[in-house]
Amino acid sequence: MKAIGKKLDRYKNPWLEMKIQYGQNKGKLYNEECDLFMLCMVHKLKYGNWDELKPAFRTSPLFQFDWFSYITLVPI
Repeated sequence: MKAIGKKLDRYKNPWLEMKIQYGQNKGKLYNEECDLFMLCMVHKLKYGNWDELKPAFRTSPLFQFDWFSYITLVPI
């Protein structure tokens, strides 16, 4: 958790400025916007509050039309 906080503190606005380095293993399923949102929200909600993270994805306008994230993260 401290590592995430240190990484996010480097940026004035990590939601817009931070870039994620995937290396050679980036597949089709990785989405930088989704991963960045998850990192910032885990830091905001505190690690382990997964039940609060799911509705954050569901209600975020960033993922309104991202059906892959919606289906995999939110139980129907």
